This record gives sequence, structure tokens and C-alpha cells, in this order.
Amino acid sequence: MKGLVALVSGNLTELVVFDETTGRTKAGAFLPQYAVPSVWRRQAFSPDWHSVVWTTKGGDLFFGEYTSGAGPNGNYGDTPVSIGGKPTYSGGKRGYTQPRFSPDGKRVYFLADNDKVYSADPKNPDDLKEEATLEAGTFTQENGLAWDIAASGQVEKRQAASPGHKNEATAPDGKRTVIKNESGWFLKDAGSTTEPKFLFEHLLDHDEKPLANKSMTVDVLGWY
Repeated sequence: MKGLVALVSGNLTELVVFDETTGRTKAGAFLPQYAVPSVWRRQAFSPDWHSVVWTTKGGDLFFGEYTSGAGPNGNYGDTPVSIGGKPTYSGGKRGYTQPRFSPDGKRVYFLADNDKVYSADPKNPDDLKEEATLEAGTFTQENGLAWDIAASGQVEKRQAASPGHKNEATAPDGKRTVIKNESGWFLKDAGSTTEPKFLFEHLLDHDEKPLANKSMTVDVLGWY
């Protein structure tokens, strides 16, 4: 499925694919009701979008797969797998945040107790591998990322940064960008100095009603 992909949040959070020319919903999949969306945004989903990792407010970590439902909609995590849920004798139960997939989608990486990065294979969820320890003071808030994963799979430390929500997305070929402002959604050609072309006023839900009328939060992950 191709289009603008976004996380739409209200009482629940749904991964939605929108038509990039009309704003209409093409397909969607709900995250579990208790899921806290990861600050990693796109990387919280596997490269093929088939799986997702998430945490809860209590610091539990889960892996779940997509299951289809009636029509174009589905769910993530109908049968969740708990990762690293067993407490240790000396350290007790860890609290997890910032889960994401490795670039190849084979392992899950996450922050434990705000200071260590671990990874695990979802097929063996209690076998954790310690990847890195963050220096004291590098971690300041839940949405501040002080680590990343190189293409080699090695964890790299970095200055803390927050990705934030986005209201624009560039096409896979890099030649066009969809941009939102207070008037609607517009299409801008790369390198062009002309006025961006108007596309549509609002993103529309499954019933073709504007999301803006429902006070929904929209975080655009990209154009795929």
C-alpha cells in the first residue's frame, strides 16, 4: 500500500495510509489501547510494516504483528509478545522506553532504566543483549534520543535530540514533497521556485470526515 503514512491519535492510536492526492484514508491498523507510541516513530515498525514494538506507561515492552480485519483495516498486537519482562535478582524489573527495530528488522532495540540500550530477538524475547551504556546526563527526557543504530547494527551514542511530529513528507524518489500549513496540504516540486500546488484541505477518516473536526493528532511518518 502506497501513500502518506501517519500515526493518528485520539482515544486510540492508528497507523493510517492516506492517498497523497486526495487525503482520503486507504487503510489503517490500530495499535493496542494501552500502547505508548515510540519516539522513534517509523523505526518502531519493522521495515515491511508487518510488526511493531511499543511500551506501556508502566515500562513494559511488547512486540506484535499485524493481523487483517474486515475491509482495509486491521490491528497490531492481537497476540502480543512480552520482551525482557522477567525481573533479575539484583536489578529487579527494568522499565523500558524508546523501542525500535534494527535496520534489517531482525532485532528490537530499547532503552532500559534510562541508561542502558539492550537488544533482543522477538523469537527469544527474554535473551537480552546489552549494547551500550549512556553516560550520566545524556538522557534528559523520554522523547530525547541519545542513541542510534548504524547500518552495521552497532549502537552509536549521540547528543540527545527529539524528532518531533511532522507535517510534511517527501516522495520516495525525492522529487516532490507534500507540505501542510494552516490552509491545507500542498505539493512542492524539488528545486522549484513556484508556489506549491494545492492538493486538499483536510486528511479524511474512514467515513471521509475531516480529522481536524475530531481533534485528532496527526504525525506524518513519511511518503512511501
